[in-house]
Amino acid sequence: MYIKVEKLARILGLLLFLSFSSVLAKTATFVDVYGRKVTLDLPVKKACLLVTYELIPALKIRNQIVAIGSWAYDDPIMRTTIPDLNNIPSPGVGGPGVNVELLKKLETDLIVTFRVPKEELSFLESKGINAFAIYPESLKDLVEVIRWHGVVFGKERKAEEFIKEMGRVMKLIEGKIHKIPFSQRKKAIWLHSDPTAVAGGEGIVNDTLLKIGAINPAASLFPQLSVAKVSLEFLIKLNPDLIFIWGRAPFNPSDLMNSPQWNYIKAIKEKQVYKLEALTTFSPRHVIDMLYMAIKLYPEQFKDVNFEKVADNFYRKVFGISYFQLKPYEKY
Repeated sequence: MYIKVEKLARILGLLLFLSFSSVLAKTATFVDVYGRKVTLDLPVKKACLLVTYELIPALKIRNQIVAIGSWAYDDPIMRTTIPDLNNIPSPGVGGPGVNVELLKKLETDLIVTFRVPKEELSFLESKGINAFAIYPESLKDLVEVIRWHGVVFGKERKAEEFIKEMGRVMKLIEGKIHKIPFSQRKKAIWLHSDPTAVAGGEGIVNDTLLKIGAINPAASLFPQLSVAKVSLEFLIKLNPDLIFIWGRAPFNPSDLMNSPQWNYIKAIKEKQVYKLEALTTFSPRHVIDMLYMAIKLYPEQFKDVNFEKVADNFYRKVFGISYFQLKPYEKY
């Protein structure tokens, strides 16, 4: 059984129309991940961010946000940077069933969501709420998502500043990875919402694995899927050197390592199983996850890199806080 995720156009960065009605106000029309045109008055004053909420402290736009996705309440960066976090309303996680009446009451100008049924977006618009869907399929897409937020909230310069910081971390990773011959690259897989849901060849997870120098053995078998539902026997045949787990998966590395059925896999036998934070694929700190993953893959190549020092420098420049303030919450 396979879970097929349709490949969508990556055109978030495309600005189709821009007109200035005055020096202080402008109108722009953007195209979302579904190819829908959405026209906004900029900068947006009352927005709901369902999954990109870590951009609130990064862009310093708390006064332009009226609602957030409910996952934000457990997010370590949000808990550390937003004093009134628990007072910000939430219309839900972001799938079907978002609380439209709440959004109307809050006079929401814009809701930014991930890939949800198009009918839900149409319903929101029928209620007078602009809805924009995003879904970064690669690190490049994530950068464009961040840049788009900068434009929408009038924080273009700030967005470009931490895009540069992301670039510095990527340059560090690339400088180490390019020295590793392909014959010495390690196999790594990413498990999603259950232990036998594995990342295929589509999407930002596979792009991440490629950029940290890993070989995703499931990519060539499922080249057009971002997630494939497989069997344990299939994973045993893949026999990865490392296993990474999505942060919101309802299982932990110990669940796999303590199961005799999984002990045939090299990563399990060598205890090379790691669970990462959730939803960083919608946040600038995804590059910090990537550095962590790269260090776990190739510790010898990164032995001169102080992960905590790099993370602390990044968090201070992007979020205005120390990484060590978050460490009690992190799974690193």
